[in-house]
Amino acid sequence: MTAPARKRRRRSRRALTPTPHDAVFKIVFSDPKEAAGLLRAVLPPELVRAANWSTLRLMSSAAPDRRLVERRTDLVFSLEIEGRPVAIVLIFEHQSTPDPWMPWRFLGYVVGQWEAHRRVKPRAPLPPVLTLVLTHTSDGWSSSRSLADLVEFGGLRGALETFVPSFEHLVIDVSRMTTEQLLEASVTSLVRGLLLLYRDARRGRVADILRAHTSIFDAIARDARLEAVEGLLRYALSQAADSEHGDILEVVTTLGDENGERTMRSVADKLFEDGYARGIEKGIEKGIEKGIEKGKLDGQRALLARALERRFGALSAQHSARIEQATQAEIEGWIDRLLVAASPSELFEEP
Repeated sequence: MTAPARKRRRRSRRALTPTPHDAVFKIVFSDPKEAAGLLRAVLPPELVRAANWSTLRLMSSAAPDRRLVERRTDLVFSLEIEGRPVAIVLIFEHQSTPDPWMPWRFLGYVVGQWEAHRRVKPRAPLPPVLTLVLTHTSDGWSSSRSLADLVEFGGLRGALETFVPSFEHLVIDVSRMTTEQLLEASVTSLVRGLLLLYRDARRGRVADILRAHTSIFDAIARDARLEAVEGLLRYALSQAADSEHGDILEVVTTLGDENGERTMRSVADKLFEDGYARGIEKGIEKGIEKGIEKGKLDGQRALLARALERRFGALSAQHSARIEQATQAEIEGWIDRLLVAASPSELFEEP
């Protein structure tokens, strides 16, 4: 393989690496049970009543452009409405500004679904394709939702528009939804919690969001699939500053009943093991250092103890006592060795 080819291949692999945002939306809404609640809440009531929701299933993307097929946050569903199949394309946008070319992007999916249908049933009528985008724009979705609006007609729109393919896509703008609307929506706790984080994480502390909606996240810890819980926690951490990671883990490891708490602790431990460890520990370290500078020694002792427990398990009474009795200079020295020490004894330089 030539050097340029290897470079292109590496770029392709990086492009397909899912971000925490991409991953959690794909994990959650790939489950028809989770997707059904969202679709019921946003589709026109006439379609909701006419749909047979037991037929909702995830389909393989049939976009003609390979780059569209590989998008991690685009899902395609099939649903019977009045006994006939309807395709539903759902796109998740993480950008805070609307994409003015979204109708064009959807057009690739519409054509792809129809081409896939004709390969199987070449003489049958084409199925309807519903297109929806889930977003959280800062100032509302101001771009046109119509494909025809992307075409320049001049002064002859009335005469020319008839000859131009056109459709409109639905916009689910979570940033325009009130907390009461999200709490009252007929969706699962998992979807509700994800939408709350999706709406609020960029404008507030994630740990405070978790605390404000404890009952929702308790239910997620208790009832949701482990894969979904892990994806949600990864997303929460990705939206927070490094210095907040320790506080987030402090909250999530107390969520749910006894089984739910074990689930959250298991997920937190896994994240420590497979990639978030350095970021979380550095975040805690930064928080400790910042707190020391402000003279909040007692709080920093507690955070240091928590960091050690996450790495090494429960501390002995002797080590807990050492932390409680430590001076600022001792705390700072332990912080410096926190990421390299192999055990509490090594950290405390015990014989």
